[in-house]
Amino acid sequence: MEKQGKKKTTIYKTDNGCVLSDAGCTVIQLEFGNLFLRFDLKGLESFKECIDALDLERYEIANEQKPYHRKIFVALQPTGVTMAFHREEVMELRKLVSSAKAILMLKKLSHEAVNYPKN
Repeated sequence: MEKQGKKKTTIYKTDNGCVLSDAGCTVIQLEFGNLFLRFDLKGLESFKECIDALDLERYEIANEQKPYHRKIFVALQPTGVTMAFHREEVMELRKLVSSAKAILMLKKLSHEAVNYPKN
């Protein structure tokens, strides 16, 4: 059983993924396909910037002759983990992360306002 206040709620969903968070937005979980990533709000913002900055056409052209099924690669440094995507997956992931980030910012502000000390 989860502790009070640590319950996760679904923030945003797409066909292949979802973002969950606790009430204070201190732990954010992103599930997309077979990926499961955990962030704080700052980490999610960094991940969003990384995904948004991908030049999809450049990756597809550069990796066109490679034997890999997916042609767009995202390395998670310094972990040594590299994620591989199709263009459509990146577009869906961008939508998921962007929408979730906007909702999380509102949720965090709302949580802070409700818990603001009253003097």
